[in-house]
Amino acid sequence: MQPKRTLALMAATFVAAAGCSGPPAEEDVLDLLAAFPAAEVRGEVSRIDFGTEDARPFLKSGFSWDEKNADDTTFVWGVGEGSQIELFSTESREVRGTARLSPRGGPRRVQVAVGGRAVAELELRHEIADYDFALPLTAGDNVVTFRYLPSPETTAEDRFGRQLAVAFFDLRLDLVEPDETRTSQEAGGGQLYLPYGAEIAFYVDAPGPARLTAARIRQRSGSGRLEVAWRDDLGGGEMAAFGDGPIAIPGREGSFRPLRITLRAVGPRREDGGWEGLVVEQPELHVTRVPAGQGATATHPGRAVPPDTHVLIYLVDTLRADRLGAYGQARGLTPRLDALAAESVVFDRMIAQASLTRPATASLLTGLGPLHHGVSKTENALPEEAVTLAELFRQAGYRTAAFTTNVNITTKTGFGQGFEHFDFSYDDSSDLTPRILAWIDGKSEIRLPQPPGALPEPSRAEEAPPPYTGQPFFLYVHTIDPHEPYRPRIELRQRFAPDAPPGLEGARGMGQRDRPLPPKILAALQDLYDGEVAQNDAAFGALWDALAKRGLPERTLVIFLADHGEQFQEHGIIGHGLDLHREVLHVPFLLRWPGGRPSLRVPEAVQQIDVLPTLVDLFGLERPPGLQGRSLVPLLSGHALPPSALYSYIDYEGRRGISVEQDGWKLIQPLNDKFGKQPSLYAPREDPKELTDRLSERPVMAGYLRALSRSELSHLGQGLEAAPAEVDEETRRELRALGYLQ
Repeated sequence: MQPKRTLALMAATFVAAAGCSGPPAEEDVLDLLAAFPAAEVRGEVSRIDFGTEDARPFLKSGFSWDEKNADDTTFVWGVGEGSQIELFSTESREVRGTARLSPRGGPRRVQVAVGGRAVAELELRHEIADYDFALPLTAGDNVVTFRYLPSPETTAEDRFGRQLAVAFFDLRLDLVEPDETRTSQEAGGGQLYLPYGAEIAFYVDAPGPARLTAARIRQRSGSGRLEVAWRDDLGGGEMAAFGDGPIAIPGREGSFRPLRITLRAVGPRREDGGWEGLVVEQPELHVTRVPAGQGATATHPGRAVPPDTHVLIYLVDTLRADRLGAYGQARGLTPRLDALAAESVVFDRMIAQASLTRPATASLLTGLGPLHHGVSKTENALPEEAVTLAELFRQAGYRTAAFTTNVNITTKTGFGQGFEHFDFSYDDSSDLTPRILAWIDGKSEIRLPQPPGALPEPSRAEEAPPPYTGQPFFLYVHTIDPHEPYRPRIELRQRFAPDAPPGLEGARGMGQRDRPLPPKILAALQDLYDGEVAQNDAAFGALWDALAKRGLPERTLVIFLADHGEQFQEHGIIGHGLDLHREVLHVPFLLRWPGGRPSLRVPEAVQQIDVLPTLVDLFGLERPPGLQGRSLVPLLSGHALPPSALYSYIDYEGRRGISVEQDGWKLIQPLNDKFGKQPSLYAPREDPKELTDRLSERPVMAGYLRALSRSELSHLGQGLEAAPAEVDEETRRELRALGYLQ
């Protein structure tokens, strides 16, 4: 059995109990059987086979990647000053261990310590050999450290820059593993089966006092006991025998408190393969809820927009929130957008559902996350079964049109659904304005085709048109700049990036964690990016002025946002799609009411999937089934909403990861080694740049967020099924120009 083995599904009753938003009940009852599929199931182990995927959950630090010899023997190098593994035991005892090791570069001494206390010193010979030692384990988690003597500072680096010390092949322990297939629940019978040598950890939100109860605990066979412990990140209760009555858990101040409850079966294990353990009938947690503050259900005045209101969603591809003056930028890049923000609701923390255009845009237009709408990869097309904003507005009698300059958002990738008019081109943002106006005015536009990468001339000023009196419209505009390649117009390049070397236009793949760019090149790239941000701001301003000539700002609800951001080595990466940190997920979000209103700042974190249900609420549209997002209408009046989990997901270039954020805490969870080795935990309110990993000091918070991420991941393959996107040679060429293909 793997320690911390996770199971696929979280029952809906558990999710609802963990984040309910209705009137508080006097006492909530959480069914732990329903929560079991999202729990962490762990057991004692008799062997760690290093160099395999199964061994990875045990490895805490100081190990390199998995490798294999010519004879298919797997191993992993211990590197640096020492390596650590984590072992679990249901009770305190001395365990005999046998490790198969081989030093690099000659004989070496290895000190073995448990919990920081040295317990053995091994003299390693210059070959693969077995070494025996005793490990005094305590009940629960044990960190076993192998410290390499002499120091690896005396060891030369290999060609990958690794200081190799000892190769680990195998670790055998004189324990008998519980049968993990027996650790299960039978929902119909209300029973939880738990073999000796295993434990189950449940993560719940329990801010108030709680009681853990069970109808009955009985022996399946053998003789043992069930022990229970609880803890939050401020402390916990000691292990106590469970069965003589309820176990009381005190409450804490606050409205959100992740709690870890552990059930551990302690008793003899049979070595002949038989099963012994306990049966727990109807385990439940009774939680007294802290009443929520008033005002969470308050709405915007009227809760609806004026009749015949138009909608403009203006999305800027790859725009970080911190490039707008409204979000603190001091370079003066976005004067027109800052003017828009001055009469809009400004959402301080809008989180993208992905750091790639296609899945993020699909989330915006459907109100579903990537694991639900099916567009989780760049090669996916939006399935026809998805219900989009354009379809909802068209059904309500609106004219609908999309103007996009990103090859990821075309009719070939499924994004034409619901649009009467869909216009894709390779132009920059400034060239879109005359074509958008031609559609609004009901005219056709004659223009010469532009080759990919061509720089169009700035559009000429138009003559004063009559006020628009036509049918209400839903207009979606998706501009490509400031996406790489960074090619601002010459005057903007001279203003914002005068020191940029000729020919420098981007750096996707140039600077990663192991190959940082020189500071001057990195600064030049950011200056070029800023030039494109300023270029897009001017293009938006030109469009806004043209709309104003038609009297449209008084009758148009405007949403301005981005699909994702861009990284400049804040966490070692340049570009986007490869990470889930703030730089690529925090995007601007402005909502301007028709006619404009004084600016309102919303500090609560929201997400792209909230846009569709908000518009459904404001315009009285038909609500599609299964929406994940929630209406932000109360926030438009300065009222609060209960905390909600925010998910982001990527699957790009072999890197898979998920992040989840709730109530000021964010977990980034790698889903394969290419994305990362370990999860990380941040407090974005206190640490907005996500520079301090708090995982070690807040393990219960991290465990709670991991449980939420497992719930979200359970939808992988269960949501809508995306079709393969059509990729012709022209599309392939443009994707290559944007850095998506090599």
